[in-house]
Amino acid sequence: MERMPFQPEFDTTLHVPEPPAAAAGWRSGLPTLRGSLATLRELRVSDAEPLLSAMSTEDVARFLSPPPTTTDGFERFVAWAHRERAIGRYISFAVTARGDDRAVGMAMRIALEREG
Repeated sequence: MERMPFQPEFDTTLHVPEPPAAAAGWRSGLPTLRGSLATLRELRVSDAEPLLSAMSTEDVARFLSPPPTTTDGFERFVAWAHRERAIGRYISFAVTARGDDRAVGMAMRIALEREG
C-alpha cells in the first residue's frame, strides 16, 4: 500500500500556525462544503480523538496507510495538514454527518501545486 506523506516519527510540532497574511485562497483556510448528507470542513485539533476512533477499526484501517495510533499522533497530523495547506501542498478535510460536527472520516488531496 502507498505510504502516506505524513510521517509522525519526523514531526514533533503540535502548533498549528496561522497562514501568512499574503496567502491567497485555499492556502489561508479551507471552505466548508455542505451536502445533503455530509459536510467537509477543515480539520481541527479537536478531531484527533474521533478520528483515532473512526480510523483505527480493522474494517477501516485495512484500506489505509497506517494512520496515527494515538490521539497525540492525530493532533500532530492536524498541525502538519495545516502547515502543508498553507504552503500549497495538501488539503485535508474532516468529514462530518449532516447535523453533527464530529469528524467521522477524512478526505485528502495530495500535491496540489508544484514548484518550478
